Amino acid sequence: MGKKLAWVLSLAVLVVSAVMGAYNGITEWGGGRTLMQHSVNVGVLLYGILGLITAFGLFQRRAWLEKEAANMCSNSTRVNNFF
Repeated sequence: MGKKLAWVLSLAVLVVSAVMGAYNGITEWGGGRTLMQHSVNVGVLLYGILGLITAFGLFQRRAWLEKEAANMCSNSTRVNNFF
């Protein structure tokens, strides 16, 4: 029961944050004026897309999930810490 609850909660948090990232990446594109600001928007959009792919892999329990989750986390780190 505990593992199933943790799995469902982690999937729900991942989906919500991925949808928010994809939405923000699309809607905030016009707000960037410089190349660096646009690169942050691209990173946020990429975070959303990779998050949705990772959520799909988690839901389907795919073997490639670990590599995709690492890609998503590295992109999130770049967007949140570098800029």
